[in-house]
Amino acid sequence: MPQPIIVDISNPRFMEWLEEQALPGWFLTQRWFAKKNDVQPFILRLQEFGLSSDGLMLGLVADDSGHSQSGSPYLVSFIFVDQAMANELSENAIVGPIPFEFSQSPIALVEASSTEQGRWALMKIGAGEASLEWSIGVVHGRVFEQKNLEKEKVRWSQGSRWLGVEQSNTSIVFGDEVILKILRRPGLPGLPNPDAEIPLVLSLTTADPLTPPVMGVIQAGDDASGVMIGTLCRYLNGAVTGWDLALEAAAKFVHKRNGQQQSLENDAIQEHLQRDLAIRTAELHQALARIPDNEAFKPVPIGADEIQKLGLTLRIGADTIFQRLNEWNLKPLPESIQTIIQQVISNQSRYCGAFERLEKFVPEYDGQTVVFAIRHHGDYHLGQVLWTSKQGWQVIDFEGEPNKSLEARREKALGLRDVAGMVRSFDYAQAVAMRQMGATDDQKRLALEWRDQMSFVFTNTYFAMVGELENEIFPLVPESYTLRYQLLDAFILEKNLYELMYELEHRPDWVEVPLGGLISWLE
Repeated sequence: MPQPIIVDISNPRFMEWLEEQALPGWFLTQRWFAKKNDVQPFILRLQEFGLSSDGLMLGLVADDSGHSQSGSPYLVSFIFVDQAMANELSENAIVGPIPFEFSQSPIALVEASSTEQGRWALMKIGAGEASLEWSIGVVHGRVFEQKNLEKEKVRWSQGSRWLGVEQSNTSIVFGDEVILKILRRPGLPGLPNPDAEIPLVLSLTTADPLTPPVMGVIQAGDDASGVMIGTLCRYLNGAVTGWDLALEAAAKFVHKRNGQQQSLENDAIQEHLQRDLAIRTAELHQALARIPDNEAFKPVPIGADEIQKLGLTLRIGADTIFQRLNEWNLKPLPESIQTIIQQVISNQSRYCGAFERLEKFVPEYDGQTVVFAIRHHGDYHLGQVLWTSKQGWQVIDFEGEPNKSLEARREKALGLRDVAGMVRSFDYAQAVAMRQMGATDDQKRLALEWRDQMSFVFTNTYFAMVGELENEIFPLVPESYTLRYQLLDAFILEKNLYELMYELEHRPDWVEVPLGGLISWLE
């Protein structure tokens, strides 16, 4: 019979060890930590801390360095295991061995989701069967579908698994029925993380599910001053990501055009990606514009002044990127890539012209509302949509750009930003598909043709869905077709330039993809 794990966490020096020794080292191994590559020192402080009856430790860790990008703290979930079990886990799941000052046995502190014991301790919180205390209130779960809860839990009990993909949040699947998502940065009182806020609101206000239905939430404190730290959602077993479908579709398109394949199956996949996905995107934006009695979702009218300011902001951002490009050390890159980058730099005025057109926008009349800004996805791409034969497209992961502050990720913007993100995702999909098949130059040209076709049909289907302005209380696109395409063009270019800098900084081997997009833009 295993011996009970005893750790003296009441010892004041335990918290000192956790904050000053264990957490800083472990945080540096985590992909989601904003300062993992930062040369500046950082200071971590346990803002909240509680222990459940199952030995689950839940805490909020604040970065008190004074130069944090966002005031939103990090949520951590730990559990104690014997050292032998810890040795079998991945290195970045282990916070550290417990000093013998606090335990007389070889014990380690590990990420709760990395062990079966920890995953079920989290689920007991989510299902409302356990709780723990924080200073802002009790951390507890609320399941909305109480009527069928007992019957549901029988199916949940058929094993658990941690989706250990490189993602910001912690996702655990139980019995291939439900998925428990623990938010790494849950937000602040009154400022919930959009990855909990938006799916919950959509689940409560839309008849046709646009995102996996939210069955419950984990909350710390009461509704007014509390913080949502997790969601319990239906798991779409057998769903396929848009990314995987796009890779398949791009490869099949190229083979078919080369006469190597004749199949109607790929035509269906193409329709799902270019038309059905555009329709679902439009339905998502329309639903987000119609959330009743919720100030956080109330659409904001955008007039000529805001369009002009948007153009100025985009141009200043582009100027900053071009300045960095001029200063970038290109020598480590292949000569062919250096040449293309120089071509991009030499066309700065043409690129910035796309933003200057918005700066010079003139309305038809004074005080005209051109379009409405809404809550949107914020990081929309093929990896954020799931295809199922029953529900069609389902949208997931509403967290937004992880490197932005919580306030910025909750801001309202034009839905065309999401459309631009998907257009750029089609470009990445064709590039990866061609790399995987070792494509010839002719095959790469066909893949670009696939990209252009997908983007054209996707954007025009979206415009057709939201463009009947007499049927829209809050128009999501301008009445002017010229302005529609100018805005979309500007957002695509903004995303493309961002990708170029990201790849130069993090994945130089992939820099040819955004470069290809920028050259295509010129053509």
